[in-house]
Amino acid sequence: MNQVFAAVMLFVFLMPFSVGSGTSSSVSGSTVNHTPTILAEAPLDRKMAEDSKAKYLVLVMTDGQYRVEQEPGPFTGPNWTGTFELQLLDEQRSVLSSYRLNDSFDELLFQKSFSFAFADYNDDGHIDFSIGQYASSNLFIYKLFTIRNGKIEHLPMDSKNELVSSERGYSVLFVQVSPGSFKTVHYNNSIGKYLERVYQWKNNEFTMIHEAEASPL
Repeated sequence: MNQVFAAVMLFVFLMPFSVGSGTSSSVSGSTVNHTPTILAEAPLDRKMAEDSKAKYLVLVMTDGQYRVEQEPGPFTGPNWTGTFELQLLDEQRSVLSSYRLNDSFDELLFQKSFSFAFADYNDDGHIDFSIGQYASSNLFIYKLFTIRNGKIEHLPMDSKNELVSSERGYSVLFVQVSPGSFKTVHYNNSIGKYLERVYQWKNNEFTMIHEAEASPL
């Protein structure tokens, strides 16, 4: 399946919205939030949900802290940090399955709500999507995930390579080069140039198969 899907959620910008029950408290200008807070949501059609009962994909902060950073810098403004889960919800918004996103990243911080960008990157007939985190002014580091058999799974990457891009979004749509492959473009500070990387699905993981100088984004 090579068709690219784009799912745009109805999102609340800059202020969190919550589901379920819980408590929150203020600590030194920050709010410690124990109520699930949704930062991204997308409806799933039957093909994307693979005939399961799943109707929505959401990213939820299940526990953590919300604060507004006043100091100038890359994290100025709203910040959500803590424990995050990717969840599949049914029509009544009950959780069918979940994936603890903290297991894939050293630490997690989101500064706004966002939309999921869907595609089938490894050409296996299951829908995939990226989640990224800020690494520098020129880079976001990404992980890929898939919805398969009613569950959310991490798509492995060759341990010698990181999936990086200068697109700087929490979920971006990578350009597909051929069935089972896609490319990214990032700025390399050490050489002062943009580089294009092509990743191919091989032996049940993505491997970088090509790197060359590229034009700026």
